[in-house]
Amino acid sequence: MVYQAYGSLSEEDKEQPWLSVSGLCRIMKCSTSGYYEWKRKYEDPMPSEKTRSDKKIKEKMIEVIKKLGHVPGTRTCLLYTSDAADD
Repeated sequence: MVYQAYGSLSEEDKEQPWLSVSGLCRIMKCSTSGYYEWKRKYEDPMPSEKTRSDKKIKEKMIEVIKKLGHVPGTRTCLLYTSDAADD
């Protein structure tokens, strides 16, 4: 909500002290660190390498579960997903 409100302001409005990110956070009763964490988490266009790797492993596990018809154990999971983690 703060991000949408701040993003819709004109450049001259953003210079007003009460319309800054910290001013809007005060109005909305949220912390500025919470706002920036939310913005980083939900608005970051570039996922991290770990996030991309986790996504590949998750997709591979879904394929394995569909293929086998059940959730495999740890050893089978490692066997099927070791190549997905290396990609």
